[in-house]
Amino acid sequence: MARFKSRAPNELVFSLFAFIIVAISVHAVYVTVIRPNAAAVLAEQRAAMKKDPNYVAQRSMYVVLKDWEQVPCVILPLWGFAIIGYKA
Repeated sequence: MARFKSRAPNELVFSLFAFIIVAISVHAVYVTVIRPNAAAVLAEQRAAMKKDPNYVAQRSMYVVLKDWEQVPCVILPLWGFAIIGYKA
């Protein structure tokens, strides 16, 4: 009797490890790059606002991405790309 070999366990293991690797990588980028730069930009803008009340703060990608809500919005697409790459 021929046995049917399922790819499901391999896909599950790949998917789990891909998620773990992506989550750790994104967290590392946030801790080392995004949050420190966002804090520096915000401090610079605060100082400029104290100096000049008419100062208009410019948007920075660091400030937009710094909050916790954006972390899953970065992790999930990268994880999806990894799964799509595996299936391709």
